[in-house]
Amino acid sequence: MKLAFVSTRALPTFNSTSVLLFGSIIDRAKLHYYLYSGEKKHVFGGIAIIGVLFGVPWYLMTRGAKHQSHQDYLEKADKARSERLSAGSSTIR
Repeated sequence: MKLAFVSTRALPTFNSTSVLLFGSIIDRAKLHYYLYSGEKKHVFGGIAIIGVLFGVPWYLMTRGAKHQSHQDYLEKADKARSERLSAGSSTIR
């Protein structure tokens, strides 16, 4: 049985001050600067990113869904029940 040797030269090496984020290398100091600077553009950017992260799944879940009230649900269930009962009694006759 032959063992294949995998070269580590093709793999990227990271030092302790870099972070792998979304497939790119971002310097840790720069990341901390963006997170903790408090500048308006960074705050707005963070809010926009969080809005997209939560907004896209919410939109995808709620599109095309007809919201109905509990009363609508009860009326629909009563109608289905009465149809089922009337169909069952007609087959017995």
